[in-house]
Amino acid sequence: MYKAAFGGLAFAIGLTSCATAKPKELSDLLAPQSAYAQSNVANAVDYEVLTQMTKKLNYEKKDKEALAILQPYENDPKNNSADFFNALGIAYWYNNEPLKAEKALLRAKELSPSEPIIRANLGVFYLKVFKDRKKAEEQFLFVVENIDRNNAYANFYLKAMKEGRY
Repeated sequence: MYKAAFGGLAFAIGLTSCATAKPKELSDLLAPQSAYAQSNVANAVDYEVLTQMTKKLNYEKKDKEALAILQPYENDPKNNSADFFNALGIAYWYNNEPLKAEKALLRAKELSPSEPIIRANLGVFYLKVFKDRKKAEEQFLFVVENIDRNNAYANFYLKAMKEGRY
């Protein structure tokens, strides 16, 4: 698993293999005639590949491009990728769509309740977007009390909240 921190967020990407054509460029994901799109007409979509492709876009705050890639798959009943919904939530967040962002981040948490990165992202989201210290603290405390007491992200924000920086 690859983890990177950016803009107060931690983003986790699980790399997987798939039997479908792998996109190499963003245009491969967006063009309906691309090998990736055509191969996935009959095969399952590899949500981890989509997430991988949008990770950099979210980091660069190119949320509209990330949303163009992810939105078509957000209501797919076969989509059980926590990383996908984490990326989607971040893209909605950066696109100033907080209710959709929260819904996607909560779906990510539902799919992977013990993933500290997802809980930390949700906590930062509550803290920075909704200014809801209570909900943010719940996420950070869950991480340090139930998953990883040394988690840098959760501990950073808990300390910052205690010191009044948030």
